Amino acid sequence: MPERGNADQRFLLLYGSQKGLAQSLSQDIQEQAEQRGLYAERHCLSRTSRAFELAHERAPVVIVVSTTGDGEPPDTATKFVRSIQRKGLPPNHFCHLRYTLLALGDSNYTNFCNCGRTIDQHLAKLGGHRFYPTGHCDDAVGVEEIAEPWIEGLWEVLKKELGGRQWTQANENTMTTGRDPVVRSEGCIGMVKESEFTVTNTDAVSNMSSTCHIKGGGKTAPVLMEADKTLEAFIERSVRPDKAAVGTCEALEPSPSQKPKDAASFSQGEEHGSMSSGDDKLITVLSMSCRNLSITSSSETKSHSSPANSQPPSAWTRPAPHLSNVALNVPSLPASFLEIDIQRNTHFDDFRVESMVDLLPKASSSIHWIPVVSAKRLTQLDAIKTTMELWLDVSKTSLNLSPGDSVGLICPNNSEEVSYLLQRLELEAVADCLLTVHLTNANTRKGVQIPVHILSQCSLRMLFTHILEIRAVPKKAFLRSLAEHAEDPTERHRLLELCSRQGAADYLQHIRKSLVCLADLLHSFPTLCPPVALLLEHLPCLQARSYSISSSPLQHHGHVRILFNIVEFPTSVYRASPRRGVCTGWLTELVGLYVRGDVTLTSSMDDATAVASKVPQVPLYARPSTSFHLPEDRSRPVIMVGPGTGLAPFLGFLQHRKWQQDEEAEPAGEMWLFYGCRHCKQDYLYRDELEAHMASGVLTRLLVAFSRDNVHPSGAAAGRPTRYVQDNLRIYSKDVVRMLLQQRGYFYICGEARNMAPSVHETLVEIVVQEQSGTKLEAMRTLATMKKEGRYLQDIWT
Repeated sequence: MPERGNADQRFLLLYGSQKGLAQSLSQDIQEQAEQRGLYAERHCLSRTSRAFELAHERAPVVIVVSTTGDGEPPDTATKFVRSIQRKGLPPNHFCHLRYTLLALGDSNYTNFCNCGRTIDQHLAKLGGHRFYPTGHCDDAVGVEEIAEPWIEGLWEVLKKELGGRQWTQANENTMTTGRDPVVRSEGCIGMVKESEFTVTNTDAVSNMSSTCHIKGGGKTAPVLMEADKTLEAFIERSVRPDKAAVGTCEALEPSPSQKPKDAASFSQGEEHGSMSSGDDKLITVLSMSCRNLSITSSSETKSHSSPANSQPPSAWTRPAPHLSNVALNVPSLPASFLEIDIQRNTHFDDFRVESMVDLLPKASSSIHWIPVVSAKRLTQLDAIKTTMELWLDVSKTSLNLSPGDSVGLICPNNSEEVSYLLQRLELEAVADCLLTVHLTNANTRKGVQIPVHILSQCSLRMLFTHILEIRAVPKKAFLRSLAEHAEDPTERHRLLELCSRQGAADYLQHIRKSLVCLADLLHSFPTLCPPVALLLEHLPCLQARSYSISSSPLQHHGHVRILFNIVEFPTSVYRASPRRGVCTGWLTELVGLYVRGDVTLTSSMDDATAVASKVPQVPLYARPSTSFHLPEDRSRPVIMVGPGTGLAPFLGFLQHRKWQQDEEAEPAGEMWLFYGCRHCKQDYLYRDELEAHMASGVLTRLLVAFSRDNVHPSGAAAGRPTRYVQDNLRIYSKDVVRMLLQQRGYFYICGEARNMAPSVHETLVEIVVQEQSGTKLEAMRTLATMKKEGRYLQDIWT
């Protein structure tokens, strides 16, 4: 193993993670570095000035960082980002620094990979030299699509940065997958037994041109490899990135005459870059046709069927014909590092949700148990979606919330799903016994630790109920590990296909887009039975769910209102039975019959003690917003866009302004609300409350669009039908431009991020172009300036 002090082998590896993915990728880089004889000194970005100091770092630096929310840095990177943004730093502050960066983000959000871009921009601005192109990973299509080739290409460049020292990869000629030997072969793919694989070592260097092409969605789209530093290009990327340019490919299209090469989305400042495949190991499933692989009978292989559905597995779980004769490039098998001990004679059930406070994102308070004082269904029984309202009593807490803030609800996993996992994994007999977790004595992974969310003492039922995100969509590394525990060779082969680079399209369709989780895999692959320790290594921490408050503490002191749609997932080829969202399903069970609509849970909000003894309580904490608040200058006009439950924070805005109007009698600027729903009669939320705000003069204009109704009264006066909020924005384009640009007003969007928010933004661009007779680029620059000034604000979710 390389020594820490050897400067020829050492580089600094930093990560900033919110949910653990960036941390996991940095760990993969560290392990691969060790295999190549390098030493990666790895630290969290939160340890800046304690464990590392970039101002004095002479070794190459590799940074892996995620983005959370709509462009915010993860909690662990906030301090670091602020430190490099300090005013007064000289332009040559990092002139000695050689760095590269892997940014993680989600292109459904406007500020895609914004934290990574911010760090990249400031390091370069202060004189830093980027020695390898920045990678931008898109969680909307799979982080691995960019991360894997980026990491593979890193080693050849890093080798040169470290002085050209000759270094070799450990176990170059042989390797093991954990169950079967994998034999190196330099020749053609041959016929072997079903359990054997061949590793082909490809040393070719891929010299990429400035533009390559990848296949995605049936189209071939160019992927720009050069990051133009002009304002125009920056705006183009930051406002709405081209998904094709951030890795939304479904399959790579290598030249038939060449060995497989990797395409990735990189940005390299002012110059074109080349990428080296390095010691790319191509694990090849041999050319025996998958269709000829026999399925082991039930008498030969132990079968684990789902109690909910014992039907034969669906077509998506069988090997794909289009992958039957291709070389599968699969992730290397992660080495196991956890072990568990179960004390069968010791019962343990001592979980306290308050112990999770250190793991909560953006928490500004301790965890409080809050009684539900009112619950009712807002939509009609025949509405497509069921929307619920909850009033929560926070009068006995120290929570300090304002309109625009949100609360984080700490919810458990569904008890039936937990029971299924315990049964399916044959763990019911020890589900409530004391469990201890520790690192295995045979662990060879440098720097690994027990995940911080795994308690030192717990039980399996507690882990599956309160700690682990059992609904998490499995990453490719998880599928690779699971494949080792499928007894049937056909099932094992299919899992390898799904995690392979050649099976990227199948992974996207059957795993990511279908929201397949561990329970679905266990149901669909009957002989799959992984050990518990493997699940602890790969399943992330169960995340709290965030809900915007839809009330004002000025008008409803001591009480908070939240809205939510009950998320429904119907039965499909991937799910044996229907299920609901983790948190919305749990909340629905808490309020019981009230979801039916014919019963309403209400109690006197003044009698909190009596209420608390009769109704459920929910654990929550405060998540204050840094910017999504009403402007301090009340004379500024406000435009609010909130379809569906995106209306929630604006109800709080209106209540807040109503109280200010009644108590302070100060003049306020215009407030316009663009609201949308499907049907006027079935799901028009808070119609009476909104019309009351119109009557009082707090709300200047209420514009409602009904996407599924034939009558659209809000656009009737203009003689134009309106189905969506964008239509009403176009109708009142002159007023929108007047309020936002001439009167320097504020624009707020709340709601769904995948389609609604980008569509509204594009509509705004059109409006500015039309009303100011300018170009699209000028309009985009105008909106980017509004964002920088804090006058274009979003509260959006996927």
